[in-house]
Amino acid sequence: MASKYATEDLDSDEIVEMYCELCKKKGKHRIADGFCVNCVKYFCKDCLSYHTEFLPDHVHKDKTNMPQDVCLNPCPSHSEDIIKFYCSSCNMFFCSECKKNGHNECKNVHHLPDLVKDLEKGTEFLNLGQDLDAVVEESQIHVSVLSEAKKLMEAMCSAALSEIDSMRDQLIEYINRSVGTIKSDLKSIENAEMKTIQDNCSKLSALISETSSMKSKMDQKVRECKRCELFMAMKDMQTKQKALQQKVLEMKRHKLRDFEFEANSSIKSLMKNHIPLGNLVFKQNVGTTCIKEESAQMSKSMVDIPDVETQKSFVANQLQKPLIEGETWYIIDIKWFKQWKSYVGYENRDRLNVGEELAYPGPIDNTPILQEGTDKLKEHLIDNLDYSLIPGECWEMLLSWYGLLEGQKPLPRKVIEEGVYGKSLKVEVYPWHLKIYDNSKPDDVITKTFSRSDTVRKLEEVMRREFSIPNDKEVRLWNMYMTNMYEQLADKDKTLQEAGLYQGQVIVIEQKNPDGSWPKGIKK
Repeated sequence: MASKYATEDLDSDEIVEMYCELCKKKGKHRIADGFCVNCVKYFCKDCLSYHTEFLPDHVHKDKTNMPQDVCLNPCPSHSEDIIKFYCSSCNMFFCSECKKNGHNECKNVHHLPDLVKDLEKGTEFLNLGQDLDAVVEESQIHVSVLSEAKKLMEAMCSAALSEIDSMRDQLIEYINRSVGTIKSDLKSIENAEMKTIQDNCSKLSALISETSSMKSKMDQKVRECKRCELFMAMKDMQTKQKALQQKVLEMKRHKLRDFEFEANSSIKSLMKNHIPLGNLVFKQNVGTTCIKEESAQMSKSMVDIPDVETQKSFVANQLQKPLIEGETWYIIDIKWFKQWKSYVGYENRDRLNVGEELAYPGPIDNTPILQEGTDKLKEHLIDNLDYSLIPGECWEMLLSWYGLLEGQKPLPRKVIEEGVYGKSLKVEVYPWHLKIYDNSKPDDVITKTFSRSDTVRKLEEVMRREFSIPNDKEVRLWNMYMTNMYEQLADKDKTLQEAGLYQGQVIVIEQKNPDGSWPKGIKK
């Protein structure tokens, strides 16, 4: 709303022309000639005379002395009046009507023209100017900080993308390498079996031919009526027939090894549960004001860890799972596992610190059960005293929630059937370490890890691979149980445990000589 008060440029030294407030209410516009300090009102000459007569005790000022530095903005509550007062208690600007009705009891009401007198020379004005200068300076500095933050963000995103691409390439390389190894093993099995089948087919063809020839000779003797010769030939053929029958029986004993591809349970669990390949982890303040202190909480929410009750219920169900031969379980340090149980309130006595930050277990840490400086398990550890065993799916979920201490590797172990006479299932915490070497190179001894449930056949396959022995090369395996004393491992379908082997056993592989003989020096 436009002001009804006449004024010139307020920045000049000219007198501001004010209208009489009493005449204004009557619809007249007469220039003010005086001012009442007590009423804080402007009056024309007639109204001023009238006001002075009735209120002689009020202080009046003529036109030359009345306040000139006035505010011409209309009062928010009374648009017909201008703003004349300021209440520092209420931090409000208002007119005379407001002062009389609403701020009559306020003790910190000031007449605006008196309040702003010499404002430019006051400390408040000077301090405000300095504060504004400081804001401008700080803003300019922060502009450069934001510019650096932008560069830093671009660099971090670029680095993260590079790491993601690198991980993808590593995964592809790992998958290709693993697939290549499996295909190579499959091809070796196929070649060996196909060779055996082809050899048996050739032997059967020769046997059929030989049998047919024998029968033809017998028929010829019958036709010639040479009974003596027939009798002699018959006896000879009876002997050969038994030999031929024995060959047929030997070939019938050969059975194809039944096998199928079984995917790694841990990898299947990763895909089934949509375990992320990684997470964006926010580090502590990296040096710019753009990164807030709340980054730790943000990183935790990104990992999306379920609540403690959900965790407890999931793990409790997992630990009820029975052992199944061939499945993979994992070793986890008992101290870390107990800390996790305390954090989620796994047991009734562990309810004190449930969900508390002080009880948070942090990343899985197997340091207490590892040999110093290695990822190998310490010897002679005891289940439920030094470590716990958890199913593969349980391990994968704990790993996705809490991660693994940097530099450490998981400790997977297979479920095997143990015992020679009485069979039982158990997690093989300590597999056997066997020493193997080629008979032609006795100084080239290699230590390899095997399960008790591995067969002699698998032992042979590993030794062939380690010593680059072709699959079609005939070999024998020997258990060296004393110096220069050996026992042949002839039954390839026996497990290493059934074959009488033990931890640290020395196994020798012997290759047949080109002339069909076997190397000397090995006694049964």
